[in-house]
Amino acid sequence: MNVFAVGFVGVAAVVGLGVDYHQQSLKAELPLGQMGIGQYVETYEARFLGARAEARAQERESERQAAWKKGGIQYLPEPPEGWTRRAYSEGVNAAIMYEDTVFYEEMAKHGGAKSMAETLRARKAGQAAAETDKHAHVYERGNETVFISLNTRTKVNENAFGSMIGLSMSGLNASDPDAVLGYQVVGGVGIVELPANDTMMAQLAAADRGGFERMHFRRLRGHVGFNEEVVVTVHANASTAATLEILEAVDWDGINAMLSDPVASVGNDVTLPEGLDPAAVAKDQFTLRSRYNELRAKAAHFKLRNLNEAAFMMNVLSEGAVDVTGGDVPDLSTLIEAAFRKERGDLMAGRPPGNDYDRIVSMMEERPVEERDTPRGEMTEALKRELDAAQGARGNAPTPTRRADAFKPERIALDATTRAALDQRPDAARARIAVAVAAMEKKKGYAPGTCFLIDASKEIHCFPGTKAGSGQKQAAAEPSATPEKTSGLMDKIGGFFAAAAKSAGATKPERGEAQVISRGGSKAGIGATAGKCSYEGAIKRCTIGN
Repeated sequence: MNVFAVGFVGVAAVVGLGVDYHQQSLKAELPLGQMGIGQYVETYEARFLGARAEARAQERESERQAAWKKGGIQYLPEPPEGWTRRAYSEGVNAAIMYEDTVFYEEMAKHGGAKSMAETLRARKAGQAAAETDKHAHVYERGNETVFISLNTRTKVNENAFGSMIGLSMSGLNASDPDAVLGYQVVGGVGIVELPANDTMMAQLAAADRGGFERMHFRRLRGHVGFNEEVVVTVHANASTAATLEILEAVDWDGINAMLSDPVASVGNDVTLPEGLDPAAVAKDQFTLRSRYNELRAKAAHFKLRNLNEAAFMMNVLSEGAVDVTGGDVPDLSTLIEAAFRKERGDLMAGRPPGNDYDRIVSMMEERPVEERDTPRGEMTEALKRELDAAQGARGNAPTPTRRADAFKPERIALDATTRAALDQRPDAARARIAVAVAAMEKKKGYAPGTCFLIDASKEIHCFPGTKAGSGQKQAAAEPSATPEKTSGLMDKIGGFFAAAAKSAGATKPERGEAQVISRGGSKAGIGATAGKCSYEGAIKRCTIGN
């Protein structure tokens, strides 16, 4: 044994403890030697246990991240007695999938494409099926089939410009809470049934045909988390009892633990208070999520209306690291998520919701014009007489019309019901307004996409200079003319969707004339078949339609 080495280590340990004792005495503001052994041991234990707790927390976070990378499929159950389980791509999915999807999946497996288009679609269907295998299983028993997918969604950087655009337009493809049916609450997760097609436009069309429409299977949906979340998708061609036999065997505790901030009321042991209807709670959960996702869209829209040009450029270049408003608008995403979790907890406990949603909305809204008490400005009599006299001296000649005057819009106020809907559920209301605006454009003779919803004033603005076949030059093609300022980027995007909504349900245009301005040999506007056009100066008149 090396006695010198042992002695050195012992001395080093004593010296190390002495230095630590001295440092702890200084932190406690005690003279050296005045800190008792008991006090010192307490500080040592607290620091030692704290370090162990921190190390354990880091270990748990590493485990959580590894679980997130593996995905939700690890928490799907083994098949209950009497059931079998397979990968999605291993069988024919006709029982729980759309006919078109199955056609191309089978073509990917067995060939038979008769065109390049079919070959490409079959290849994509095969790739999609292989990707589905990573997060889904199919359970089968006799002629009953249940497909379950647990798909992870990583937290969105809501300060990135692309994310803001996506959030602002997300409502157009979101399911309308009024169009879903409550199904059940399993593990604290509200499961709802979606109609056959769950986009907003498809639901509006279904409503005209009499309401809820199903495929030959039931489409179910649930969520664990908010923003960072696990999406539960179920296609069930089985009885409710059989479907719940599979769902109740899912490891909801494990799914919840995948989140960086688990949800308090999710887990296999979570039950509803007596007296609450599970189907109603499931639908209320879905509605709550929809409202708070609309609130996220409002927050994104709010930032876009107040963006700073220099900060915007830096935001794009830094992929969202710089606030697009230059710090003028606070980041509301954390507040929105906290309010959602609080209201969800109230819902699960059977408590009435608070008014957190309304408080956040009020932070982003201005007082309506009709509610303002600002004194109204009026022209003085002296100025009015002076201007009237000057007008008379010119022989009452009209003031020359400026080019920009052609852009002063026709203003159409929304009715009270639509204004209220726009406040309560803005994205859903905008989608319905887009359809109505498209029909109005056709009726009033405006070119498609030239009437816009103005959020600030709750009005539709249509620009006279853009009327189809109006007999005047299309000022919209003039690069120097600028329309009266609207409430910003998203209103222009709203105009685009109004045009898209119109074209989706449009019939062929009636026969008539259109004008195309020609400059330097280039044409701006529509094209027409040769021989059906004639020129009048800079105006090319073409016959279009049937």
